[in-house]
Amino acid sequence: MRAKRRWVVVLLTAVTAAAGAPDKPAPVGVALGDAAPALTVKTWLKGEPLPGLAHDQVYVLGFWSSWSAPCRAMLPVLSQLQRAHPTATVVALDVWDREEAPAKAFVDGLDGQVECRVGIDDGEATAHAWLGEPGRVGLPSAYIVDGQGKLAWTGHPLLAGAILDRMAAGTWDLTAAHADAAREAAFEKEADAELAKVRDAHDDPAKQARLLRDWYGRNPMAEERYGHAILPALLRIARPAAAAQAMKLVHGALKDYAGGLLYVCWTILDFPSPQNTLEADLAAAAVAAARRADELAQHKDPSTLDALACAYHRQGDTSRAISLLKQALAMTKEPGLVKSLTQHLADCGSPAQPAVH
Repeated sequence: MRAKRRWVVVLLTAVTAAAGAPDKPAPVGVALGDAAPALTVKTWLKGEPLPGLAHDQVYVLGFWSSWSAPCRAMLPVLSQLQRAHPTATVVALDVWDREEAPAKAFVDGLDGQVECRVGIDDGEATAHAWLGEPGRVGLPSAYIVDGQGKLAWTGHPLLAGAILDRMAAGTWDLTAAHADAAREAAFEKEADAELAKVRDAHDDPAKQARLLRDWYGRNPMAEERYGHAILPALLRIARPAAAAQAMKLVHGALKDYAGGLLYVCWTILDFPSPQNTLEADLAAAAVAAARRADELAQHKDPSTLDALACAYHRQGDTSRAISLLKQALAMTKEPGLVKSLTQHLADCGSPAQPAVH
């Protein structure tokens, strides 16, 4: 089965979007220690509306967009965060979307799985105030506001729970967080330069792989953060090496990052393969990536089940693929995902059954 749906992947890199008016200075967003800007929410899709950010209350704000697969995978993560930290207020805010309907359809399709507040930005007011200019901050991204109304931390939503634990225990150090942020900024500047070289070599996958391996060798953090970037080049020139790299990522740098695991899975499944057959080692890597992502989603995310089903089908286990696809169909009402799941069932030779909700 060829995966028909192309995932928009934002994996530890910046989102590109339309910039603001050229005659206005680019907004810079909020920095650690700053007073939290206001939330300007056009529509609340889930939970009681927030009149504002109150002092003496800790907030986790997760910024996402409905068109990004890793962002969509984060809503169950943010819901789990709300369950695990009931004294905090967790808000998932959809930003940079031009229309409200896709986000509403996605949230409605999760059918009760979302337990945090979900809102939609009013225009781009909140996005500009918190994230700055489009592309400055990658999505999904989480911000924690402390009880004094100041930004205490920002990073990937998967890391927010550990930060909340440290804040609750009184061991969170904002000064150390500033130092970490400075190191992170320096690394991202380096990454921008190195990845620009890779993009410039788009017609030479061997050179791309060599550039990335050289960078990985100079900076161990590079492979930890961008080890996925080499996969497309390896799939073109050294497919066994691509399988080995994928397995390394699944069991290492990406093992707790569902979005990254799904990137690995779909990159393998969607990449053209000889005679349209997928080698056993690559099929095993795709299955391993999707299976781990499914574990992280607690088997409750239909999009992740779709990826796992497609991986099993390409591995030759069609009966298991059909079972997972029917399970996923029973979880969602989102039209786009229902269409995709139905198509994948047809690819497996099985008609879709009406979903039971």
